[in-house]
Amino acid sequence: RRQTLTQALDFYLPSLLNYSPVEAGLHVMLYLPPELDEIRIIKTALSEGVGVYPGGPYHLHQPSRPSILLGFSGLSRSEIEEGVKRLARVINMALEE
Repeated sequence: RRQTLTQALDFYLPSLLNYSPVEAGLHVMLYLPPELDEIRIIKTALSEGVGVYPGGPYHLHQPSRPSILLGFSGLSRSEIEEGVKRLARVINMALEE
């Protein structure tokens, strides 16, 4: 599932975002472009059926760059793929504004 998530991020958001390299664990930290508001992205993603979490509280240095935490442990591969596709649409729309 982790590989499905990172492959989907690379495919749907190839040059817009960076994410934490993950070898183990159940989450990936996704770093947003600095002009985006992570809370707005989270709320819009939720309205599209994608649950993500604010990354800010997990950063040592504050204020932190905008980021969101993506969990994948309870999702199927197809749910992960669809979630990333929807999240990419939300992020791309926010960048176009």
